[in-house]
Amino acid sequence: MQRLLTIFAVMAALIILVLAGCSDRGSNIPTRTDTFGWTWLPQETPPFAPWLTYQRANPDGQIRMTVWAPESVVRDNAPASLLILLAPGEEDQWFYFEHGLHKICNEMIANGEMDPMVIACVANDRLYGGYFYGNSIPGGLYDYVLGDELIQTLRFRYPSLITDANHQAIGGVGQGAYGAFRAAIQNPGTFTSITAIDGPLDFDGANGNSGFMTLFNDALYENGLNLTTGYSRLDTARQIDSSSANPITRMFIGGSVAFSPHDTGLTISGARHFGNLEIIEREQLADSTTLITHLLTGQRLGGPFPKTAALEFSFHLPFDSISKTHAPTWRRWLANNLDTLLVKQGGTALDNTSIWIASTPEARYSFHEQTVSFERFLTEDMDLAIDTVSYEGYPGNPAHDNEYLFHLLRQMIQYHAAHFRADM
Repeated sequence: MQRLLTIFAVMAALIILVLAGCSDRGSNIPTRTDTFGWTWLPQETPPFAPWLTYQRANPDGQIRMTVWAPESVVRDNAPASLLILLAPGEEDQWFYFEHGLHKICNEMIANGEMDPMVIACVANDRLYGGYFYGNSIPGGLYDYVLGDELIQTLRFRYPSLITDANHQAIGGVGQGAYGAFRAAIQNPGTFTSITAIDGPLDFDGANGNSGFMTLFNDALYENGLNLTTGYSRLDTARQIDSSSANPITRMFIGGSVAFSPHDTGLTISGARHFGNLEIIEREQLADSTTLITHLLTGQRLGGPFPKTAALEFSFHLPFDSISKTHAPTWRRWLANNLDTLLVKQGGTALDNTSIWIASTPEARYSFHEQTVSFERFLTEDMDLAIDTVSYEGYPGNPAHDNEYLFHLLRQMIQYHAAHFRADM
């Protein structure tokens, strides 16, 4: 019997090793608390008032991030490049560490694949599916945050960072991929390279009638709405559920806070750290699109309001109670589409930026279709060269839900490290 038990134990161990070798699901990835004794993982929460101060769950206006930095940078002030990684929807500042970031970096430093680099991992907002790193008052003014503001803060914390745009890069997954491209477009010349894995990169798709538009029905089906008869605005408002059980609905809510908030004529006044908000006008769109009129309640007009005020916002969803596209609201979303932003900037914001994009047909939320469409726009319309990676899962282990991020994250870091080294 003892011999049989020993044989079974050995067989079980072999099976576990085989499964670990065939999957990137994290069984062989260190936990967030494993720092290997010589790597620093400080959790940074620098103030950014007033740029984020009106986010509903962020009254202190802080950006949550965790930083990987090699000992040579922290203790010896060795020159270092900077990489900013943006988390996908609803993920926090530990997202990349939980997928093996520090394991990968320690190995690459040890085997000489990368020079000293500081990697700042920025959290997405966990409220209502994430705010897409957009640029609205209630969603956060990320066009300011993810440019010089964040870089200057990191340079203050790590004074040996190389003060040269050729040593600054950005990347992300999902909404973080959108945020990375948006930050580079809205802050031309700030980043030398971009890496992105399947994200909402083209809201209306290649034909202008796909992308997110294919998910409008799904959002209402999540809520059990009858699309045949429809509902009045008030009935629909009572039935829309923003809980975590409805991820598509939450994604649209977060995007609507970022791209189509209810109060549209907003200004920030006052000094940087003592900002006030003044609502100078309120634009009403058709009632049929404001499916959740009073989900966020608060003061509506007037001001200025101090940043400490309990000021909250409602928003417009881009579709009505029978999942039909609501044109006025959808135009607000498309004004934030990456192709629109790039053309508005003159079409040259990415000309001197190296781009790496990874995608899988198994990506959720139409992200694969949107990513491929944006790739084509960049290569065919903008005449840019892009490095692309296609990855797929295997039976029983599909490639969605970040299953393969441990493998892809290494490629992302290798890509940036190579470009940093070329510019030394």
